[in-house]
Amino acid sequence: MWTFPSNLKGVYSKRGIITTYICNNLVYLYITDGEPDIPLGTEVYIHVRRFFYYETEQEYTDRLEQEARRKKATEEEEKQAKIRRAERSRKVRTEAEEFNASLKIPVLWTSGIKDVLSGLSANSWGDGRKSSTVEHILLLEDINEGRFKRLKGDFLCTTSKGSNGRNWSGSKEETRTDDDGITYVPKITCRACLKVAARWQMN
Repeated sequence: MWTFPSNLKGVYSKRGIITTYICNNLVYLYITDGEPDIPLGTEVYIHVRRFFYYETEQEYTDRLEQEARRKKATEEEEKQAKIRRAERSRKVRTEAEEFNASLKIPVLWTSGIKDVLSGLSANSWGDGRKSSTVEHILLLEDINEGRFKRLKGDFLCTTSKGSNGRNWSGSKEETRTDDDGITYVPKITCRACLKVAARWQMN
């Protein structure tokens, strides 16, 4: 079986034949698509895919330059896309941090999801979330203010005896990481939690 180097060369000769040496054997390659508009004796590059094809030195150089330009353009596009993703990611994190900081909840808390209710169903994202999943306020300490009571591990909107449900993944707590590798608490989006949290906003 013959093997062909990537920079195989030949010479355009009479009767539309490329002459070249492959494995020290003189080989004649007939041109099947008409006579090329190049002088006899022109050195050409020969490439092998499913069949042989040739290109002149200028065509070869132009192709390499074009491929280099395309590669550079693709790399630049990917670089700019990465920058845009990072900027969007930072914006989301900043908005979440600023919004969450505005909540005047009197105990330590983080965010969490009801992933058993979000489910691992056909329309879920496969991680306990789906498009309708909201970020709840997950309490890290007890709250005992008159008739309003919540325990550590409850959501602000419901107790663990209510609709919190069991957690399949082993942790209700929800965090995110931006493109810079910074972990943060996602923005609270549960309307019921925010409605309860409003009681401390007015104080």
